[in-house]
Amino acid sequence: MIAVKHNPLKTQILQFANGSILERELVVIRMDGGISSQIAFWALGYELELHGLNVKYDLSWFGENGLDADRKQVRNFDFCKALPNLKIAEASNSQIFISKKLQNFKHGNPLNIIPPIYLNGYFDERWNCILKHRVILSKNFKPAQENFEAHDRETLMQILKSKNSCGIHVRRGDLANGHKQYGKAISSTYFLKAIKTILEINPLTTFFFFSDDTRWVDLNIVPYLSEKIAFKVVKGNGSSKGFMDLYLMSQCSSLISSQGAFGKMARVLGTDPTRLIIEPSSKHDFSKNDENVII
Repeated sequence: MIAVKHNPLKTQILQFANGSILERELVVIRMDGGISSQIAFWALGYELELHGLNVKYDLSWFGENGLDADRKQVRNFDFCKALPNLKIAEASNSQIFISKKLQNFKHGNPLNIIPPIYLNGYFDERWNCILKHRVILSKNFKPAQENFEAHDRETLMQILKSKNSCGIHVRRGDLANGHKQYGKAISSTYFLKAIKTILEINPLTTFFFFSDDTRWVDLNIVPYLSEKIAFKVVKGNGSSKGFMDLYLMSQCSSLISSQGAFGKMARVLGTDPTRLIIEPSSKHDFSKNDENVII
């Protein structure tokens, strides 16, 4: 339950500072990161909207930064490309500035807030909001046809024709050398062991590799695959069109996840949220009681 409170004094200050009447129940959410992060912020905002709050998003990060933590790979604002039927209300510069001055909320429960407020953090509650609103997200997760290039359509057809398709997300980029939040970088051994596990369950599986560094996959995983294993390293999208890789991966019948939310988001957004998924033990999000989750 969201405890919506009001702060009349701050509202009066804001009205005086802005020279106009404050929009009622205003919550500004700072959005950043890749497509999985963008979806998580939207899910949080949607939950707040259901409780009568006026949610708008600060998208300035994508114009001012728009790169991963290593400042090498792009992070575009692709939410509206991935889920074109779900709308984003963008906050104005004055709304961003004033709400941040009043309440720059970085820690705590974002579902227990006092508007007007600026939400400026990576709140754990976002994941629960994703699971809660999975149906509406899954229903609307379909990029418009103009985003599908020939290689996307070819890969999608191969996935749908495969008796058992397994999408493997190999995240490199800013997690290639370890990360204070995610721990040590995942080695090729993890992926090879996971592939073996999938084959023990479904011997006739075709594997589809999605990565922001397909060259690393070609050099560190492909040479160690048996000639009997059917696979494809999906190329042509990369970090600049990660939302297309996420869509293609969401269509696979089983999944192998890297650290981060990409592979897990593919499970949630697909038609079957109970599909088999292998997660790294260093960063898992699904319940260990889920019989189709291997950690």
